[in-house]
Amino acid sequence: MSKRLLLVLVLVGLGFGLGAATPAQATCTATQNCGNACSRFLECPLPFQPWIRTCSASSQILTCSGTTTCSSTATSVTCDGVTKTCSSNWCRQTSTSVTCGNVTRTCQECQTGGKVCPL
Repeated sequence: MSKRLLLVLVLVGLGFGLGAATPAQATCTATQNCGNACSRFLECPLPFQPWIRTCSASSQILTCSGTTTCSSTATSVTCDGVTKTCSSNWCRQTSTSVTCGNVTRTCQECQTGGKVCPL
């Protein structure tokens, strides 16, 4: 076999090897700390006494990965046109419940099945 033909075969083989590479993975990422850490304290009203409900949550962290574009603002991240936004209800309270992140604590009725709340 001639040296030229051998060189051509090697180069062609290298070309096929390079073409078989795996597709590119994510080339950019975006991360944002929402700064919405919280804790809540609720003393349950009558007829829920004497229970106290509390909760706490770390700040929500948003992250995304993309192949072309990634960006962030103070309240969101966007990768390849898909946007994730900080929750405006990360921490909230009603007269009978508290919510921190994905955890909700609810006051429960004192009297169930004829039982009376302890003093």
